[in-house]
Amino acid sequence: MDAREVEALRASSAAVAAQLESARDSFAEMTRIAQASAAVMQRWKTALGAAVDAEARPELDAQLDDEAPVDTNSQIE
Repeated sequence: MDAREVEALRASSAAVAAQLESARDSFAEMTRIAQASAAVMQRWKTALGAAVDAEARPELDAQLDDEAPVDTNSQIE
């Protein structure tokens, strides 16, 4: 193996190392984006859940008020 071949291999190795570094950086960025996206989705889920609860609460309370009370003592034998 002569000096020219060694230099070509070094250049190829450097190019591969640069590609690996770029891929690692891209993966890290995708991971950060995915984590931020998950946090936003969780905030939406919480906000929508609270909105549904707030809207449904009066109706649920009215339904509970209309139901006859349960006599738990009569069910015990």
